[in-house]
Amino acid sequence: MELQRPFFAWVSMAVIAVAMSATAHADTMPVPLSIVSGADLTSGVTMTGSNGNSLAVAKLGSTMDSDFYMSFTLDASYLGTMGDNDFVTLWMNNTGTFNPGFTDPTIGLKGNEGGSGTNDLMLRLSGTGGTFANYDLDTEGGTVTILSKLSKTGGTLFDQMEMWVFGGINTSPLADLVTLAGTADAYASTSVGGSLSEIGYVGLRSANLSGGDMVTVDNVQFAAVVPEPGTWAMLGMGSLVGLALFFRKRQTALAA
Repeated sequence: MELQRPFFAWVSMAVIAVAMSATAHADTMPVPLSIVSGADLTSGVTMTGSNGNSLAVAKLGSTMDSDFYMSFTLDASYLGTMGDNDFVTLWMNNTGTFNPGFTDPTIGLKGNEGGSGTNDLMLRLSGTGGTFANYDLDTEGGTVTILSKLSKTGGTLFDQMEMWVFGGINTSPLADLVTLAGTADAYASTSVGGSLSEIGYVGLRSANLSGGDMVTVDNVQFAAVVPEPGTWAMLGMGSLVGLALFFRKRQTALAA
């Protein structure tokens, strides 16, 4: 029986070490973008009175089929007075072509809640409406950094979308923005209308801009969510405990 103690003690210490290494935050893995058409979304696209459904399209370096983050900066400071439904957004899907049926998750500028309020930044999983953050670009300065997360909360479809709004332009890596989510100036989320299980493209759409209306979208970033260290720790603990019990039982059998 003495032979089994050092090994079992070693395994117990390993289990404790794995447990102590666990942390409570999710990590991210950057996902690169490559240009499909139009300008480079990572180095700035400025629209001056121009409109279109696919002003710029980029392909993600890997298809997102589980939770992920994205972020971008938006400068509407040269827009002048915000017009009802002035519209500059990013859409996401797995075809690379804007869907006129409005089934694509969409996020960005929709002036004055489309004409029914004063807030200007919205998100939606599908449809033509949207859920708005409590943020008025006319009074808050016109430049923002937007962080978003798309999640699958229990099924195969992306069925939750969140948005954090930070005043001003922040060009930090997306992983750093995630750590700042708790300090955001505004927040919104929706769980209505999710219909996609995979996302591999992002595109830029604008509508209702005219004359000298100028809006810039820049610093578009994507990152996959990797399992929390706590998840791996639990898996590791289960494996090590199982291994320890196996060898303990085996040593006992040999001793008998």
